[in-house]
Amino acid sequence: MRKTKMPAKGIVIRVLLLIGFCVMEFPGVLFFKDIAEPRIFGLPFAYGIMLIGWVYMCIILFWAYKCNWGEDVKKGGDDK
Repeated sequence: MRKTKMPAKGIVIRVLLLIGFCVMEFPGVLFFKDIAEPRIFGLPFAYGIMLIGWVYMCIILFWAYKCNWGEDVKKGGDDK
């Protein structure tokens, strides 16, 4: 069992990912399936919110990739 403390950036990324998954999987969007209005970017509401959620998740995952999220922090010494 590891006894290392999780960095604050890792916690922020996890929370943002959880918010994104909740937005994309929220079943309440189905209440708008037969309604033409409101529209988001000219798309019906359900498709617009899925597009926004998809773009949001891509941005968060790209940020996590650039931060090397999930890799152990090396503390000096050998690089091997």
